Amino acid sequence: SGGESIDFPYVMRMTADAVRNQGFELPILRPSREAQKWAEQYRGAHVITLREADYWPERNSQTHEWCAFADVLRTRGERVVFVRDTARVGLDGEGPHGVCDRASTSIHHRLALYCVSKMNYFVSNGPAVLAGYSSDIPYITFMKRVDGYQCNDDAWHWKFMGIGVGEQWPWANPKKQSLVWADDTLENILNAANLA
Repeated sequence: SGGESIDFPYVMRMTADAVRNQGFELPILRPSREAQKWAEQYRGAHVITLREADYWPERNSQTHEWCAFADVLRTRGERVVFVRDTARVGLDGEGPHGVCDRASTSIHHRLALYCVSKMNYFVSNGPAVLAGYSSDIPYITFMKRVDGYQCNDDAWHWKFMGIGVGEQWPWANPKKQSLVWADDTLENILNAANLA
């Protein structure tokens, strides 16, 4: 209000503090109208976003675990859409079927897809922030613990993210948004999705 501008840094500490201590409400991120129209074809799908980067590969999604989870969902009649890492678009490899490359290369289409999904699944990565900076996009994000990665250090997480290990974002909707402080194994994914 009053024309003030609030910066949203890469790390979320300022935002967490503003919501928790000052009653700040997050602005609603909206994709373009064209992207919203495009995304309607995916309404109600389970969207699995993979991290498949060459840097810090130990942080990557365990693709075989996510493919096994997708198989479970499909046997229950659910639609599954994978969004591969932007660096992997168009490349052959172990990537799963049902891939939506457009969401990997356009932030508007990615956000629109997340908005119409039944549930979004992530490991901690950049794309997860699109859902994380909302109180209405459904998500389950696995906060993997990786040895030697400073951003998993408990003290770092509190200092720069504004929440402790095991906590949720202060604006999160507990009915449909969850940070899961565990590795993305099939067992943990099924438990988080209440399908165990």
